[in-house]
Amino acid sequence: MARSPSSSVSVVNSGIRHRFISSSRGWRADDVLSDTPCPTEIDNHADTHCFGKNFRPLEWMNTQCSVSPFLDELGSSENIEICTAGTAWTHPTGETIILVFGQGLWFGSRMNKSLINPNQCRAHGVSLCDDPTDRNRDLGMYDSASDTFVPQCSLGLTLLSSVRRIESPSATPNPG
Repeated sequence: MARSPSSSVSVVNSGIRHRFISSSRGWRADDVLSDTPCPTEIDNHADTHCFGKNFRPLEWMNTQCSVSPFLDELGSSENIEICTAGTAWTHPTGETIILVFGQGLWFGSRMNKSLINPNQCRAHGVSLCDDPTDRNRDLGMYDSASDTFVPQCSLGLTLLSSVRRIESPSATPNPG
């Protein structure tokens, strides 16, 4: 199943060598992105994916929006950019797998974790089990196109995977 750049999740298997993907526009110079694994949570309450410091922007949608939290007193964040972003997950075999998520809000270093909307994944053909009481499926995401399963663990009521930013020696920060 072919996936467009704006689809929710796709997987790039890097094999033994690493495939480097750089941003078409770059990231802000003040973004301190994480090379160490950080949590990425499945969040049914997020309206869309929210990319934190463990993701790297791959394609910008040239669209910005205002984001309001669940409490009015917290105020809103203005000019939040929408992008396709990727993160790296290490398979137990040692293979690095690049996970690409489309149409998410870019927060970069302002978020220590990232939030993945499971319904957005499902809408684009990625099977996702976020129900710890489901005895027929393992917790995690499954991409049938690449036959890749990314497991998740439960920390209380929170489901998460540990992923890290994609390395890209050729990418340069966006000065803007």
